[in-house]
Amino acid sequence: MLSQKLLPAFVLLAISLTSTAAHAQVYVEGAVGSGQRSRSSCAGDVKCTWTSNTALKLTGGYALNKDFSLEASLFTLGKETFKITSPFQQYIANGKTNGVSLAGVFNYEFNEEFSGYTKLGIASLRYNGRWTDSIVAGEGSFVHSETHLLLGAGLKYKLNENVSLTLGLDQYRLKSNVQKPAARTVTLAAQYRF
Repeated sequence: MLSQKLLPAFVLLAISLTSTAAHAQVYVEGAVGSGQRSRSSCAGDVKCTWTSNTALKLTGGYALNKDFSLEASLFTLGKETFKITSPFQQYIANGKTNGVSLAGVFNYEFNEEFSGYTKLGIASLRYNGRWTDSIVAGEGSFVHSETHLLLGAGLKYKLNENVSLTLGLDQYRLKSNVQKPAARTVTLAAQYRF
């Protein structure tokens, strides 16, 4: 699943983390929320519906200083169903999107308890799906992988020196055989700093 394009980024991240380990604070974060993908709007008597399941994310990171962190994440957007219904056709696709990401995070403290962050990175996403189509009276499966820009933002509440709660939004782009949807997750996370 890991694209060869991402390997140099992982190597640079590992070197960077090793060289800054004396100043860094390690943290892990587990997140749960909603994975969503937007589709082009359907017009006329064509109806489009998109449903998704629970999104999960596991993140490891280094706080290089109070303002900047580096993060690596494994995530899933959950199981998804997409339907197109018209008087002439019914198309149904079921699948799941998983991914990995690397990001730089800029943190800003509002006060001792509350802070905000923005995130910029890259994400490699892989979609596995099955489809049925009444027009062609057929069914099939497909796998699609792409690497895209990751943008994120969120708010953090510090419970104590080690534990924080985070509400976050991550935005990706993901192309499919059918259309070019935007993928995003909205999550609630617990973070533990060592």
